[in-house]
Amino acid sequence: MSGTTPKSWRSRLLQATMLLAVLALVWGVQRTLPVAPGMLAAVTGLGLLLLAGTLASELLELVGLPHLTGYLLAGIVVGPHVLHLVDHHTVERLGVVNSLALALIALAGGAELRIESLVRAARSLAWAHAFQLVVIIGVVGGVFLALARWMPFLDGLTPLGVAMVALLWGVLATTRSPSAVLGLLAQLRPKGPLTETTLAFVMSSDVVVILLLALTLALARLGIDPAASFDLSTFADLGHELLGSTALGTTLGIVLALYLRYGGRNLLLVLVALGLPMTALLEYVHLDPLLSFMVAGFVVQNFSRGGDKRARAHRGHRLRRLLRHRRRAPRPAGLRAHLAGGADAGRRAHRRHLRRRARGQPRGRRRARHPALGLVGPGVAGRARARRRTRHRARVPRIRRRFPDAGHRRRRHQRAARAGAVQARSGSLRRVQSRARGGGRRGREAGLGAWAAEIQPRVGPG
Repeated sequence: MSGTTPKSWRSRLLQATMLLAVLALVWGVQRTLPVAPGMLAAVTGLGLLLLAGTLASELLELVGLPHLTGYLLAGIVVGPHVLHLVDHHTVERLGVVNSLALALIALAGGAELRIESLVRAARSLAWAHAFQLVVIIGVVGGVFLALARWMPFLDGLTPLGVAMVALLWGVLATTRSPSAVLGLLAQLRPKGPLTETTLAFVMSSDVVVILLLALTLALARLGIDPAASFDLSTFADLGHELLGSTALGTTLGIVLALYLRYGGRNLLLVLVALGLPMTALLEYVHLDPLLSFMVAGFVVQNFSRGGDKRARAHRGHRLRRLLRHRRRAPRPAGLRAHLAGGADAGRRAHRRHLRRRARGQPRGRRRARHPALGLVGPGVAGRARARRRTRHRARVPRIRRRFPDAGHRRRRHQRAARAGAVQARSGSLRRVQSRARGGGRRGREAGLGAWAAEIQPRVGPG
């Protein structure tokens, strides 16, 4: 599913053996030499998770599952609930890595959003958000109310309080995971309107959930606590979070855009160096890192040259890969004749143009035609010429024996045409034509004769 060359069963067997050997080695070392919680345990746990996740994701390709499933299964098996190769303290210390990964995922997701695609899919996004809010909140809230009597933590709440808790659960069910969607898109590389709409829906649902969750918390507080009152400061905090996250994300996007414009080297190191302190700063001032980095990626993609450069580089990479594939693929005889005929027609037209300029004739009238005929027409004519050339190829030796100087004459005419083009660009031919124009036919012939004598040394004898 990764789009690479399928691996043999020997490679898969080697990967499975390596995975089992690594797990057995770490398990034996921890049972023999217990490692105290600290930086060494965190680094060891991170390396083990990366190695186990990579090998498990490669093995799950055999059953058609995405790499993300392999990462999840490896984390469950290696984590503190199954094999206990990574304990709870190490998982807590790796929270910094999780924050950095989410920041980079949000940055990549924002960089995939373009204003044109958002404008085209605006109505679809609005209907999708409205449908999911009504259906998911209604279904999840109804199921929660039906099972409320078997939930001990709801004892002592009024029916209104139970309804507010059910509403809160329904809102939480509408959340989406951008990391899962971006992981699948990075592996499968799909393209099309469905992919753009899905990505825009998932990334915009973060903003919708933040707004809806703040409103639901304010209403749930009123239903659960009778002494509580409706406080507008909740919405003030919400506005501070949204506007502050957007402002800092825009600033970060401008900084990244300037860096891409005036350098852009070692971009991954720069993103890691900016991601860690920016994530800590956003959490310290109670802002949303996911929203900020998504806005930063959106700014870089749509309001700077870095986004266009990235898109052009991606399109150029796809074009080079296509051309490389076309060069490797054998061309059929009809295609070769079509291309050869088109090239031959182009060379003939160029020679006619040079001869007209050398003789002082005006350019021929261009016929109005469809733009596609510029490629199809020479190709169709070229196929006929290629057939005639193949049919008369047997006569070429006899023609060469009869006219031995034909090739020299053709090359001499080509040199004369090139010299005429050079003189036309320099302006000497136009001066000769202007002097000869007033003398009629004889004056024109005399002027062209003088011009031919002028360029004769450049052409050569004959």
